[in-house]
Amino acid sequence: MGKEIARILLEWHSRFGRRFSFRETLDPYGVLVAEIMLRKTTARQVEKVWPEFMRRFPTIEALARANVREVEHLIASLGIKKRAHDLVTLAKKVVEQYGKIPHDPNQLKSLPGVGEYIANCLASFCFGERLPLIDSNVRRILCRMLGITEKGKKADMMIRKAYENIAPLSDYRSFHYALLDLAAIYCRPKKPRCEKCPVKNVCRSYNTSF
Repeated sequence: MGKEIARILLEWHSRFGRRFSFRETLDPYGVLVAEIMLRKTTARQVEKVWPEFMRRFPTIEALARANVREVEHLIASLGIKKRAHDLVTLAKKVVEQYGKIPHDPNQLKSLPGVGEYIANCLASFCFGERLPLIDSNVRRILCRMLGITEKGKKADMMIRKAYENIAPLSDYRSFHYALLDLAAIYCRPKKPRCEKCPVKNVCRSYNTSF
């Protein structure tokens, strides 16, 4: 079942997945900036800001030298003013403490504004790791698709195991983006578009509701 779900998602995403410039980069710095911008912000909003941000601050060293107010102005449309401070503080810590963006997820999590999800994204997309990338969107999809109704730590364990079982050995990044796009287009928090969802035939929630 896991392989079939991954196959359907990857096939659908190759044809209909959303395209954003920040998804194309393999540069750890570019990925890190994008993931921090994406917190509580839509991908479409980030797409309007990220390319110009990377032109203005093309390296972690350039960002470390930046004025916080300049960064605030550049990313103002994303909201959350503290994010500008986090970005500059993060850059300074990387330059001063590590010299470059660290590979280790635990070191990544020591950076301002970086939690487990962002650290795992960076480690998986840029450094060859294969870690579960679970945010609220992925959690919602897996719970609905697999009929997970448990709560708390038990649910966390089940969701993590499900992600590991379903995720393909290759195209790991594309698979994750497929889940995010599925959440944005079909498996929305309210009024999901189940009838048109590409994975409805393997979704327990859909098949027990209709």
